[in-house]
Amino acid sequence: MRSSCSSRVEPQGGAQRSFRIRPWGVPCRSRTPESVILGAGFGGLEVTKALGRAPVEITLIDRQNYHCFQPLLYQVATAALSPVDIAWPIRHILHR
Repeated sequence: MRSSCSSRVEPQGGAQRSFRIRPWGVPCRSRTPESVILGAGFGGLEVTKALGRAPVEITLIDRQNYHCFQPLLYQVATAALSPVDIAWPIRHILHR
């Protein structure tokens, strides 16, 4: 059985990005460099966006599947904002 290691995704800007889709532990025979980014905080997301334009396979690892904008967390505690307004899925942020 033959399987593909990567798929192409067309973001809104029109440039192609390569995202790896494969089971854990299965090696991918690819000639492009690989980058592993730990954490999807402000720094991790900015590096992922910057490397998204380069010919690099990116693996982003985070404990949660969402990004919480912590500077506005106090407004959620005082009921000025809804929690939905300060937390976004990481996939949604990276597909922009």
